[in-house]
Amino acid sequence: MNKIKQWSNERFGRIVLIVLAALALGTALLMGVSDNIPALVLVYLACGLLIVAFVCTWREPQPFLKMLIASLVSVPVFAVLHNLAYAVAQSTAETPLISGFFDFLGAISFVIAVVIAPTAVVISAIGTIITALYDRGRHQPAG
Repeated sequence: MNKIKQWSNERFGRIVLIVLAALALGTALLMGVSDNIPALVLVYLACGLLIVAFVCTWREPQPFLKMLIASLVSVPVFAVLHNLAYAVAQSTAETPLISGFFDFLGAISFVIAVVIAPTAVVISAIGTIITALYDRGRHQPAG
């Protein structure tokens, strides 16, 4: 019974975080994110809430450390991918289907490199530190 209650509390918490992220993102889109600092803060907040919704059950530092390494690597990788996609889209401007595909790929790569990956770096670094400190305190001998 306790396991069922814990599962439903975790699920409810995740749903609340996802709903808050959707509200923050919707508000940011309604405000318009172009050169609008409060709207950009809401976009980063929405991204952070979505990431926390999926990692809030991690209790060990290793998953956070793996996410930290992956997100640190993904920033330059997706920045380069964005630039390559932009270059290909510009060189194939006369073919709308190919150019449109690479424009889309460049936009997705840009969002990952500028919004998602840096937010994941911050959350995973904080998660790594907190779980490592908690884990260290749990394994110290009493006395």
